[in-house]
Amino acid sequence: MTREFECAQIYQILALNDVMLQSGSISRDAHDFVRRVQTEKLTKLHGRGTLNARGADFS
Repeated sequence: MTREFECAQIYQILALNDVMLQSGSISRDAHDFVRRVQTEKLTKLHGRGTLNARGADFS
């Protein structure tokens, strides 16, 4: 699997995660957990120190 493909998958997961939170399908805690895990994966793939892990504010 290429690095670009892995990044694309992670971005899709993050987008779905945001939609699921917005629709009430998952809790804020579950959303934050998924975002943290996926953001860590992106950080490793990009080879950078940190990325902004803050999601969209739906409150």
